[in-house]
Amino acid sequence: MTKRFSILLVVLTIVSGLIGGAITGRIFTPKVAVAEEATQSKVLTVEELRIVDKNGKVGAVMSVGENGGNVDVLDKDGKLKSSMQVNEYGNGTIGLWDKDGNKLK
Repeated sequence: MTKRFSILLVVLTIVSGLIGGAITGRIFTPKVAVAEEATQSKVLTVEELRIVDKNGKVGAVMSVGENGGNVDVLDKDGKLKSSMQVNEYGNGTIGLWDKDGNKLK
């Protein structure tokens, strides 16, 4: 094989590969799935909502119990620092805790 023939063979191989790829892409294009347009909901319904940081540590919890709603805020170690809730008499209460975990009065 001469050098000129080898170069011609390489060029023809590249060109035929490009043409074959283009034709294959046109013939065998996958069907695109189109999702239905999502409807925007104005209400989120959950029994408990946990707000976490980027590492998954819980920073706040909102929940519903027998008496009503409850909102707890936790520190970086997961210790309770403040809580708002409805007590068994239907009254709203607020609790605060110091760095040692003692409830403030």
